[in-house]
Amino acid sequence: MDSGFRARIVSGAKVRGRLLPVTTMEGRSLDHLPADWVAIVLVEWESAARTDILDMYLVEIRGRDGGVLDFLTYGTFDVALDQARAITGIRPDQWLMCDTELGEDPESKLGWMTFRSLARG
Repeated sequence: MDSGFRARIVSGAKVRGRLLPVTTMEGRSLDHLPADWVAIVLVEWESAARTDILDMYLVEIRGRDGGVLDFLTYGTFDVALDQARAITGIRPDQWLMCDTELGEDPESKLGWMTFRSLARG
């Protein structure tokens, strides 16, 4: 990775029906969102103050047009996947594993549309 910031979709799934009425740690409920897809995005960046690469996982709720409706952040992939299941009801075996670059913009619709076309196979 070059110095700076990188975001890529590492897993995604089509939302079937509505999101579940789960209250997040921040006290929000996402079940009102018109979700079409959910993705787990790995965000990595280098800090000038540190020598290692920092990372986090986003659970992104995306609409039909690929826009981000909301997101939650987690420290590991497994925790992100568990939380995504609680919110969507999608089992781990129903997720598409991938590595779709979003570049420097985690809300990039171009990278998202690439993922969607791969998911349709």
